[in-house]
Amino acid sequence: MRWTGLAALLVATAAGAYGDGPPPGHTGGFREPSCLRCHADNPVDDPLGAAAILGLPEAFEPGETYKLLVAVTRPGLVRAGFQLAARSLHADSSVIQAGTFRARGPAIAIAPDRGIEFVQHTARGTQTARPDTALWTVRWTAPLEALSATFHLAANATNDDASEFGDFIYLVERRVSAARR
Repeated sequence: MRWTGLAALLVATAAGAYGDGPPPGHTGGFREPSCLRCHADNPVDDPLGAAAILGLPEAFEPGETYKLLVAVTRPGLVRAGFQLAARSLHADSSVIQAGTFRARGPAIAIAPDRGIEFVQHTARGTQTARPDTALWTVRWTAPLEALSATFHLAANATNDDASEFGDFIYLVERRVSAARR
C-alpha cells in the first residue's frame, strides 16, 4: 500500500469509521445489532459506567414535546457516541416509528432508515461535555395514536484510540405508555 493510501486509511480511522454515527439500526432493540457488533472486547454495561435517557415522562401526553438528555459516563471516557430510536409495535406486529425527533446543533443528526428515525452523534458530537461525561439534547414529540413507545439507546464510551478496541458499550431500553385519559 502506498503511503497516501495508508494515510487516507489512518485519517478515516482516526475520525472513526462511524465518527458521524453508526449505520442506522444499531441500538440493540427489536433484534437489531448494537455497537457491540464492532466494539466487543469489553463486557456490555460495565458497572464503572452508565448510559441514560433523562427527561422521559412516566406516561406521555400524545403530541406533547419532551426535552430528552442522552448521557454516558465512565471514568477515563475521552469521546463518546450514541444512537437512539423510539418505536412501537403496530397491530400487525410490525415495528413503526413512535413520535418524531428533532435534533438541533452540529452534535446530533437524524438518520432515517425504513421509516424509523435513528438519532445519533456527529463527529463534533463525540466530544465530552465535562471529564468522563458526554451529553446530548434531543426533542421528542410523542405520537398521537400509539399506546406506548419503546426507546432503545446504544452508547459508546471510547478511549479515542481510533480503533474498535478498549471501548465500553452501554445499552438502555425504556418503555413509556401514553397517559390514560
